[in-house]
Parts: sequence; structure tokens; C-alpha cells
Amino acid sequence: MSTAPGHSAPAAAAADLRLVPPALAAWATAALVVDAPPHWSATVAVVCLITGVVLLGVRRWGGPARTPSRSGWVRAPLAAVLLCVAAAAASGVLDHPLPNRTITIRSSLTY
Repeated sequence: MSTAPGHSAPAAAAADLRLVPPALAAWATAALVVDAPPHWSATVAVVCLITGVVLLGVRRWGGPARTPSRSGWVRAPLAAVLLCVAAAAASGVLDHPLPNRTITIRSSLTY
């Protein structure tokens, strides 16, 4: 990209790294639950899901509902990490086959 004489090139924008912690948490969780028992993975998924949803839904008591607070800046990224961990743990549960269970699907069509 050329610039006009006397004008400098625009400065490079800083990298936005806000999604790095949730991505690393999801990657680490997926790596850890590969060999974990299904009930352990399901427990991690449920606990992180509930905690993440609660963190997103809680607001400060005693103040207006729309007032931004400093704790909101902490809760939202933490909730994002927990929800990513829940999704990764749930995918680990789906990887395990059901023990000694057969699923039979029967259908009939009538005209």
C-alpha cells in the first residue's frame, strides 16, 4: 500500500487477545478429558456450565441494573472460560461409547 508524499503509513493495530484464555482453557480441557471417565467429564461440564451461567446472570445488588461495574469486567471473561471448559468437557463425554447398551430404533409408516 503506498502513501502520499509526506504521510506516514498507519500504525499497526495491537492484537486483540481477549479470546486466548477461553481458547486455551477449551484446548487444555479437551486434552485432559480424552482419557477421563465419562462421569468425571460430565461432572466438570455440568459444574462449569452452571457456574458460567450464574456468573453471567448475577448483577450487583443495590445498584442500578445498567450501571457497568468493575466486577462485571471480571465475571464476563471468567464466565467465557468456564463455558468453553464446559463445552470441551461435554465433547469429551460424547467421545466415550455407552457401556453394554444397545440402542434400537424402530419405525413404521402407515398410509
